[in-house]
Amino acid sequence: MWKYMSKKKNVQTTLSEETYQKLITIAKKNDLTLKQILQNAIHQFIDFNSGINPQDPIFNLEPVAYGSKEVSEKIDSILYGEKN
Repeated sequence: MWKYMSKKKNVQTTLSEETYQKLITIAKKNDLTLKQILQNAIHQFIDFNSGINPQDPIFNLEPVAYGSKEVSEKIDSILYGEKN
């Protein structure tokens, strides 16, 4: 579940009767409250507009084993020279 901040804000809006009834129908079909439906919709909107795609394969990369725990030290010595 999303938690941007511990402090919460209430928001209010006006919907057409048709939109309201559609939301109620969806909520009942999914055994969710109207509040849960609207919170989910808001979070999806934020995700979509954040510029970060959670489905991007970069988020599913597996760690690579290089066979040696000293690899980073070897890379450092190649890049920056031997330690004194």
